[in-house]
Amino acid sequence: MHQALRRRLLAGWARIICRRPWAVLILAAVTAAASVWVTAARLTFQADRNALITPDLEWNQRFEAWRDS
Repeated sequence: MHQALRRRLLAGWARIICRRPWAVLILAAVTAAASVWVTAARLTFQADRNALITPDLEWNQRFEAWRDS
């Protein structure tokens, strides 16, 4: 059953790609451009390693108290 469904889905996808290759390429280019835009707008760099660890952990709270003292 899975093989037949998989074969039908892949055949349908191949049919779409063969019928409208330019539309598929344009869609891929738009998706790539949107990905770059979202990444540039939202990606941040965390220089503080402790910002990557949950502050609720007991050992991390002890370390924070030690570092602050």
